[in-house]
Amino acid sequence: MVSARSFFLGVNGSNKLIKHAFIPVCSLFLLSPFFLLLARALRIDITAFLHIPEAWRTPAALSQIFLSLIAITFSTRIISGNRGSLSTESNGAKKVPIVPYWIPVFRHFWQYIWSDEDFLSKSRDSSTHGIFAYNLVGTTHNVVCSPSLVKAVFSHPEFVSEVETNMWMVPKNAMGMPENAKNQYFNARPIISKSFIQYFLSGPSMNDLIGVSIQTLQENLPDLITFNQSIVDQMPWERVSDVELTDIADGHTEVEANLLSLINDFLGQATLAPFTGPSFIEKYPEVFLDLQRFEYSFFLLAAGIPRWFPVPHLTSSYLARKRLLNHLTELHLSLSRPDTADTSEVPGTLEKLNQIQQDQNLSPPARASSTLRYLHVLSGRSAPLAFWLLLLILSYKSSSSASGHGSNLLDRIRVETSAYVSVTQPPSINPNYSEPPRITINIEDLAAKCPLLRSCLLETLRLYSAPLSAKVVTRDFTITESASDAGSAAATPSTWQLRKGEHIDVGLGIGLHCTDPRYWVDPLKWIPERHLNLPDTRTAEEAQMHGLPNMTPTDLFTSKVVVAFVASVIQLWDFEPAGQGKTWQVPKAGVGSAIKSPKRDVRVKIRKRELKISS
Repeated sequence: MVSARSFFLGVNGSNKLIKHAFIPVCSLFLLSPFFLLLARALRIDITAFLHIPEAWRTPAALSQIFLSLIAITFSTRIISGNRGSLSTESNGAKKVPIVPYWIPVFRHFWQYIWSDEDFLSKSRDSSTHGIFAYNLVGTTHNVVCSPSLVKAVFSHPEFVSEVETNMWMVPKNAMGMPENAKNQYFNARPIISKSFIQYFLSGPSMNDLIGVSIQTLQENLPDLITFNQSIVDQMPWERVSDVELTDIADGHTEVEANLLSLINDFLGQATLAPFTGPSFIEKYPEVFLDLQRFEYSFFLLAAGIPRWFPVPHLTSSYLARKRLLNHLTELHLSLSRPDTADTSEVPGTLEKLNQIQQDQNLSPPARASSTLRYLHVLSGRSAPLAFWLLLLILSYKSSSSASGHGSNLLDRIRVETSAYVSVTQPPSINPNYSEPPRITINIEDLAAKCPLLRSCLLETLRLYSAPLSAKVVTRDFTITESASDAGSAAATPSTWQLRKGEHIDVGLGIGLHCTDPRYWVDPLKWIPERHLNLPDTRTAEEAQMHGLPNMTPTDLFTSKVVVAFVASVIQLWDFEPAGQGKTWQVPKAGVGSAIKSPKRDVRVKIRKRELKISS
């Protein structure tokens, strides 16, 4: 089946023929039934059929045409297979082996569009090297899978640049960047990106933002579920997660809720509030739901698929983006007029970012589009990552033979994190009213001294990360693999030639590495203890080797917030699967712009844990 990611990468990630012809072809395909009816009414189909020579309409001629097509496809497969064998350039470097194909001219296009994951996985398994290539209608794409080759690509920034997809197509099509702001945006983009890291996600700034997020979690986690029947008295995240209260036999109350919706809206408060300020969220409480709707069709938006195209969620994604841009435009207008609007609750870092954007002559709508990019990166990573991590911990069935531990995984993580997530129950002043629990999170120790939880996080990122980094080669250069990736101690590391104009699908290669059976035992299985004996994976090189390639500051920020959220939630709340079977069901993963999104939500039962009353 054609995936949204295939649309995006196939349309915008290759040459001009695909990019300029794809949307008209989609429109023609959609209108084809009407054209066929019109052709039948005007008898055009019969007229065209009469122009075919009679000799070509005989069964013998049809069989000859069929056999000719078979001969062409088999010949193409044999020839492309020979071209895919290793050959050496004049400088001693090897040509990247290309995957064989069956259809001339289009080459791998239909294989990729029909099932990109299947095609890439089979190509990886059939390749004996850490790199292979495929061709989409004239453009060669090199897929770099081995960690040492990925590192080699990123160590030569002077020979590569971002593809046009990331430079302009995503900002224009997905983020709504105005067409007339293209030149200003190109000039401002590197300055804005550098400033975002400088003022938000580096050194003391990162610690300050994480501190704000942790404070938000500590204040809101006791009210994750309020057990209020009236929707008016519920918290915003309860209202969007279809909460239903039920009484159970022991006199306690529990609720049923949609887990993903609950996490998306709740965690959004902690993730985005440090960047936008609380007043923006108060004025626009649907921001987290709109970001989720926007994420549903991100790749279709980025590919330029029109709003009227009959694809689920596409229209709602367009409307959500419109609301997001309208509110962000108002925010930037208010920041530009501090004398006429109250900006006291707007973070100073956002004011600095707005000033930098304004200095680069970006209009308020263009600034809103640029800011939406960062909000989408944060929300598109934190909520699904927290959902997968929490659900996998809750649903994991420990077995002493498989893991070496007889106790339940959830209990083990609760014990491990209890020293760094302190939960206390104050005594009630009023016997008819229960005081909310108090929670204190030590995020630095939680991230550094809980190896089992960290291993679960790394394993979740290994399975559900969806990196899409893509580069285009600006000058010919070579990359060399490490001795460990060469295959054996006696093997000589290979050097590969990359040509100007070729693409390097780094993100796809990293994803393929993370599920490669040559590097991982049971690569498609979530094994929580898999990373227990690994060193701290904070450096780029170590992260690259263990499923966290090229961790950006944004990745580190969201990972810390997610770890704090999951560790705290399991200390405060008990979860059970809802429904008749009462068994945990982990949904299949769909596409995602940073983390794969679940294809469906999960209904859960939630109740308070029994806590000891503090003196």
